[in-house]
Amino acid sequence: MSEAYRDWTISNGQWPEPAWMALGPNYDAWIDDDGEWCDNGEKAYADSREDLIAEIDAKIEEAS
Repeated sequence: MSEAYRDWTISNGQWPEPAWMALGPNYDAWIDDDGEWCDNGEKAYADSREDLIAEIDAKIEEAS
């Protein structure tokens, strides 16, 4: 199940993923010319929902 916080989609991960993860509203991913997975970094991971919210807030503050 996912929910939203400040336009970021947050969800509770499953093992072995982090407990919580979020993708920003402008998240983008692609495969480069060498076949490697790349993304624009607009994502966050944390062990608790509260830590994830703090990480999202920090990333939004950093971007502004």
